[in-house]
Amino acid sequence: MTEILIVDDAELARNRIKRFLGAEYEIHEAANGSECLRLLKTITPDILFLDIEMPGLNGFEVFRISNIARSI
Repeated sequence: MTEILIVDDAELARNRIKRFLGAEYEIHEAANGSECLRLLKTITPDILFLDIEMPGLNGFEVFRISNIARSI
């Protein structure tokens, strides 16, 4: 099954994406950049929805730190 990681500090935004995708995917969620980095140690999502403007680590920082760019 396709795994999707949704990273957004706005719960409403995460819920909208989940509703749009339906039950066809395995959905993981993170409410901030630090939580995302912790999750990425245990899962390798096929798709990553990454909010750019988050408090703490923003989306660009998460992308850089996580080494996701190297796996593309």
